[in-house]
Amino acid sequence: MSKDYPISVIMTLFNSDAYLKKSLSSLFEQTLDCFEIVIIDDGSTDNSLSTIKSLIDFYPHRKNHIRIISRDNRGVAFSRAEGINLSSGEYVIFMDSDDWVHKDWLIGLLEMARNQESDIVICDFYNVYESDRLILKKEKIEGGNDNWFRQLLIGNVSNSNCNKLVKRELYIKNEINFHSGFDMGEDFYVTMRLLFNAKKISYLPKGLYYYNRTNESSLTSIYSSKSLNDLASIVSMTESFLLNSGSHDKYKKELVLLKIRTKQTILKYATTANKKLSITTFDDVNKNIFSLGSKSLILFYLLWIMKLDFFSQK
Repeated sequence: MSKDYPISVIMTLFNSDAYLKKSLSSLFEQTLDCFEIVIIDDGSTDNSLSTIKSLIDFYPHRKNHIRIISRDNRGVAFSRAEGINLSSGEYVIFMDSDDWVHKDWLIGLLEMARNQESDIVICDFYNVYESDRLILKKEKIEGGNDNWFRQLLIGNVSNSNCNKLVKRELYIKNEINFHSGFDMGEDFYVTMRLLFNAKKISYLPKGLYYYNRTNESSLTSIYSSKSLNDLASIVSMTESFLLNSGSHDKYKKELVLLKIRTKQTILKYATTANKKLSITTFDDVNKNIFSLGSKSLILFYLLWIMKLDFFSQK
């Protein structure tokens, strides 16, 4: 396979047959003529693989530019890391198997990347809900690279890897890749490191990616105990990264906000028995709950304090 592709698109999938026709058709119909497609079937047990092969027959001009890997299930993070290692494009971008894209998704990002000599180009995206309800998520951030990084930490920039075209060299040079074993949050850690190390970040003010929010089996709709623990681990890894890079004090305020947001996520999605983790996880920022926390987190914290006081009087 040629080594001079301008872009490699990496798609990992598991039992995505119901969504692949729309997803892959939008990818195969891109206005960019030549790009690499790396598809990793992560142990699907449905008809995903046969559907992919059937769709390729309808787009013969794409056939020689597609690499398909089919193997036993090893998880999303492992599959995305494998995709990075297998890719050969100058730039890399991800696409989820249940989403779809505008026909100018790739050419729009690539033109800006080349015109501005960018390490990363970020575009807007749509969240798609039931009855085809669309909500545009704008990613515009004023200021330079440092502000992109700060806004990611506090939740104003998406951690998605699907609306960010990234120079592959940025991954390789800085040894950035996905950590196998994580069910949730691994994309945040990768995006965090990419933004931190990028020399030039550009913004394309167009909604070119359609993020399917109707798929109830999506990992982002499932918050198991392991997923919530993974989120907390990713935040701890982020703090360690900032400490090791000598940037902890510089982003101390944003890190506090990140921890508070993580507590709120745990409180919202944990089972009743595990909601206490929203207090005991990152207890170093509990003193900030009243000023930075949501109403639900503040209320739960108050109840938690009252319960502790009650038991301390026994």
